[in-house]
Amino acid sequence: MKPAPIISPVLNGKLSPAASGILRNTLNALEGKTASIVIKQHRRKRSVPQNGFYWGVVIPMVCGLFAEYGNAADQETVHRFLKGQVGDMKTRVEAPDGTSLWQIETSTELTTQEWEDWLDKIRAWAAPFGLEIPYPNERAA
Repeated sequence: MKPAPIISPVLNGKLSPAASGILRNTLNALEGKTASIVIKQHRRKRSVPQNGFYWGVVIPMVCGLFAEYGNAADQETVHRFLKGQVGDMKTRVEAPDGTSLWQIETSTELTTQEWEDWLDKIRAWAAPFGLEIPYPNERAA
């Protein structure tokens, strides 16, 4: 089981007393073992409602569009397509022999704002096909 992250405001280079206590207790429990400590700025990842809207509304609508054009792609295939072709969530990996491939990145690390920006890109991509993807507070036509 992955340990829960410690999220704490940092003031004058110090953690909150509660976070310091959690860190101290965790390190004490690892006495004699090798530990890894990762410190990074906290970013709000996409929310559960955002994820539910995407998989419950956006993906089924885009799957329907694919089906209209004769491609019965499943939800995961459409998701990978959108990440690679619409979201530009890909990086080129080059081998020493000069061969290369495109690696599709994960969308789970997107912040709530980056997620909404990506959904706007999907809406813009779908519009020329006559597909109007609603916003979460709208009803689909």
